[in-house]
Parts: sequence; structure tokens; C-alpha cells
Amino acid sequence: MSPASGLAVEIAAAYFMLFTLSALGALNGMRPVWVRKLAHACTSLLALSYPAVLRDNWAVAAMCGVILAHLAVIRAWPPANSKFGVILGGLERDSWGDLFLPVAIGATYYLSGGDRIQFTVPILIIGLADPAAALVGERWGRLRYKTFEGTKTVEGSAAFFAVAFVCAIAALGFATEPVRGQDLVLAAVLGAIVTLVECVTWRGIDNLTVPLAGWFILYMSRGADWRL
Repeated sequence: MSPASGLAVEIAAAYFMLFTLSALGALNGMRPVWVRKLAHACTSLLALSYPAVLRDNWAVAAMCGVILAHLAVIRAWPPANSKFGVILGGLERDSWGDLFLPVAIGATYYLSGGDRIQFTVPILIIGLADPAAALVGERWGRLRYKTFEGTKTVEGSAAFFAVAFVCAIAALGFATEPVRGQDLVLAAVLGAIVTLVECVTWRGIDNLTVPLAGWFILYMSRGADWRL
């Protein structure tokens, strides 16, 4: 499949996801914030196919541009907002997290330079750890701490770390078979750093800073001795 054909397939898949999530939010009465979190996770998981389907930097940039443009239209154009705005449900107007996500996907793909681990792990983390932290923090969060824009929960941050650690171990283990001691150390360091980055960022910018921080740690770890 050529990059151009792959781009058409990815755009079709993204719009199918958009219509499905919008219908799900309208028919099943899901809370808008959870439709948004589901859209966040699905967008990130769909991006994991980019290295195989799109391959070229221009095609990934074009795909991320399509997503970014559509989200901007939903934000700014009332008819689009009324039809698809549920995927931005619960989003503060001064939060730009939805727009930062496609930027982060494109930037991480470019910086990874074709390295599957450097792309896959950061995108998995932001796609799964962020919704997990929100779910745990809302349902079971009791211990709160102050951030630059309000408060977060210790339980939510712990969930973020746990999911980030598992994502890193899963990807590293798949690449090395079996998981080595240095993979456990790297996953723990990576999980701790991206959790700290998520804790100190605000207005949705963590959708950009977390993947870039994850990529940087993986990039800097190349050739490093992480043995226990």
C-alpha cells in the first residue's frame, strides 16, 4: 500500500471512529467527559498503525493535519460543534489538549526516525495512562495535592504511573523477548518521569509534553546500560 492510499484508509478510519463515538454519546447517554476520554484513547491507538500504514513523514503530517483541522472546526463552527461536539465534552474552553494530541503524534513520529519503540511507547502512554488516571482519580481519588491549575489525586497519578510502566514493559518486552532487567529499570524511570511531567503541566499541554518526554527518555537510553 502506498502512503497516499494509506492516508485515505487512515482518514476513513478516523471519520468512522468520529461518527461512532458521536452516536455512542448521543444514544447511550454516556457522560460527555468519558466520550472525550474514549476519543482520546482511540485516536492514540489508531496512531499506532501509522508506521505500518502511512510510513512517510509527509503522510503522517497530513493525517495529523486533518485531525487538527477537524478539531479546530468543531471548536469554532457551531453546526459542527452541535453534531460532533460530544467528543470534546467536558473540555474547558481554556484547555487545548485536544489540539495538542495530533501535534504530539506527528512530532513524536518525526523525532522517532522510524524507531517503533520510540514512537509506540509514548503514544501508548498518553493514549491509555491519561484516561486511566482520570477514571481512577474521579472514582477512587481521596488524597489530593495542589497543581498549577487546581488539584489532582495521588490515586490518579499512581494509576498514570502504573499504566505507563505496563505500556513500556509490554512494548520493550515485545521487542526484546523476554523482558530483561534493564527493561524493568527503564520502564520504571520512564513511568516516573512522564508521571511527574503530567503532574506539573496544565490546560491540556500534557498531551504534548508527556509523549515528548517519553520519546526523549527512550532516545537518551539508546546504548545505555540499565542493568540491575
